[in-house]
Amino acid sequence: MKVGARQAIEASIAEDLLPGEVILETFGAQTGPNPMWAALLVWIVIFGSKYRTVTLTNHGLLVHSSNGLRPFNAKELLNRLPHNTSIGPVDGLWSKVELGGEQMWIHRRFHKDVTAMNDRLSPDEAATTPQ
Repeated sequence: MKVGARQAIEASIAEDLLPGEVILETFGAQTGPNPMWAALLVWIVIFGSKYRTVTLTNHGLLVHSSNGLRPFNAKELLNRLPHNTSIGPVDGLWSKVELGGEQMWIHRRFHKDVTAMNDRLSPDEAATTPQ
C-alpha cells in the first residue's frame, strides 16, 4: 500500500505529540538555497538543503527535521511554535517563508496545505502574528 506524504509525516511525529494533541494540517518544506537553482547547481542544492516537516496541531505548530532520502519521515523535533503562527503568503513554484527564525522553501504542491493552515487561524490571531 502506497503511503502519501501526509500519512508518512503523521506516523513519524506521533511520539512527539502531547497527550490530547491532534494533527490538523501538515506539509513538507526545505531550507538552503533556492530549489529553482537545482537545474544548474544540482550538487549545491542537494548537499546545501535540509528538509523539514511542518505540522499544525490543536496545541501549536511543530517543525521537525528530516533527510533528503525520506523527506516526509520526521526525525527530530526542532521547534514548537504558538498555534497562531501564520505562514506565507505563498505563490509561484517555490515560496520563500520564514518560520521560527529559519528560511524555508515550500513547493507549490503544499500551497493548499499552507492556505488551509492559515484559514484555521482566526482573523485576529493572523493579524497580530509577525510573518
